[in-house]
Amino acid sequence: MNRRIQKILEHCKGEILDIGCLQHSIENVSSEDWLHGILCKNFENVVGIDIAEDVLKLREFGYNVYQANAENFDLGRKFDTIVAGELIEHLSNPGNFLECVKKHLKKEGVLILTTPNLFWIEYWVRKLFGKLKINEETVAWYNFTLLKQLVSRHGFVIQEYEFIQEKYKPRTIGGFFWHALLMPVLRRILPKEMLGEKIFVVLKVKD
Repeated sequence: MNRRIQKILEHCKGEILDIGCLQHSIENVSSEDWLHGILCKNFENVVGIDIAEDVLKLREFGYNVYQANAENFDLGRKFDTIVAGELIEHLSNPGNFLECVKKHLKKEGVLILTTPNLFWIEYWVRKLFGKLKINEETVAWYNFTLLKQLVSRHGFVIQEYEFIQEKYKPRTIGGFFWHALLMPVLRRILPKEMLGEKIFVVLKVKD
């Protein structure tokens, strides 16, 4: 289990809503890092929504899921925890998403959000050598400052954040050289924000 999912599990509680639960494709259900499946194994009351019609196939396996748009959903209930893993960078209207989340959070509820980190040093190295690949559904890329500004505009405060490095196994000699030799040096001199592949934040609605 990667570090991002571990952090999400540590902060989940009570009734949970997982937004974007399909993770792009029904094929991801068989992955050991399928977040929704892991949430259901660890918590009793988990609901999932996804814009893709294929999400309804999960009902055949006993999952409590609905087809809904993250930018305008209305489930008519509130949750203790809302999870949006690797989602906000795919949304055309992230502000609408945050407003929907507010309507579905209980008074002491939290939003757990993760997204790729624009300032991660390895993205820039990959770009330099023409190796950077971006998910074709991505329409925005955030650093911590931009993300903080966005959520603040919609009435959220950040309770906790971390720049997370997921597990990585070098597949080439160049990859091994980068991670085994250069990264230990860079960790001593670069800002923390440049050393994490993902931004992890726990948000609460302002009092």
